[in-house]
Amino acid sequence: MAGVLFPAATAGLAILPLMIFHQIQLIACAMIAQRYAKQGDSEAPTR
Repeated sequence: MAGVLFPAATAGLAILPLMIFHQIQLIACAMIAQRYAKQGDSEAPTR
């Protein structure tokens, strides 16, 4: 998509902030998921 919108020389510069943001988003979601998993384990009913 960026190759269509931007010239080849600037497409990389346009994509770089999006790639960095996406990595940060994945890390943040993984941390949140781990917290929910730990919280769910501690609230599981014992039998």
